[in-house]
Amino acid sequence: MFNNIYYEFGAIINYEPEYEAILQYAISNGYTTPKRNQNFLNNKKIKQLKSEGIFTELDILYNFKQQSGLEDFCKINWVNPGVYNATQSTLLMPTFEPDKGFKGTNSTYFFTNYIPSVNASNALLDDMSVIFKTYDEVSGIVAGTRNNSTNNFAFRKANAFGSNSAQLCVSTGGGSLSVFTDNSHNLHVKSGITHSYYVNGIINTSTTYASTTLSSFELTIFASNLAGVPSQFFTGGIEYFALGSSYLGTKASVLKDIFE
Repeated sequence: MFNNIYYEFGAIINYEPEYEAILQYAISNGYTTPKRNQNFLNNKKIKQLKSEGIFTELDILYNFKQQSGLEDFCKINWVNPGVYNATQSTLLMPTFEPDKGFKGTNSTYFFTNYIPSVNASNALLDDMSVIFKTYDEVSGIVAGTRNNSTNNFAFRKANAFGSNSAQLCVSTGGGSLSVFTDNSHNLHVKSGITHSYYVNGIINTSTTYASTTLSSFELTIFASNLAGVPSQFFTGGIEYFALGSSYLGTKASVLKDIFE
């Protein structure tokens, strides 16, 4: 059993129920759980996300930046532990770097078991946000899924496949935002046909384009899933990744502060 009580300035504080659920899931699956100081930081994030009305607007939240020995714990989906966890075989899994995140190569990636056209709850076609922070970026796609040449969902650092781009629910002939900012909090918001891109909580650029349907293939992290085949692997690290509704756009600066 874990101790769900900690002390802050002499006061006894209980973990948020959502964080207790994460710890209970980890324990029941034999995962190493964080030490008290890391638990404090994790619980604080959830408390802040809840107080800002953000947590219930998410479908997925991976907080990869954790202490040594927490590789399995890092892959838990904080929104719903055990559902849409990041998964992969040992040989194809990105490398865990304590207190930094996971680092990908030209052949490693995570599956999520999250199919947008089937599993979307808060992240809907015209009401969606993606936020993440990367480090040691070289090239490739941070996260993606697409049906052949349509329904792109991809965040690309420039490489042989093209220039920097952020594409969220793009149909054939749709547009993209030519952005990708290293070592920064990148937030892409889609509300109706308006796409807005924030860097470190500040609006960077925006455009408009319509979308037709969500991808029917599993979302992958550290790669794009092209009709069931992962490709364009991300060489670089990811600290955290979250997917939710466009409400996140109203909390851009808050999200930056929470995950700083």
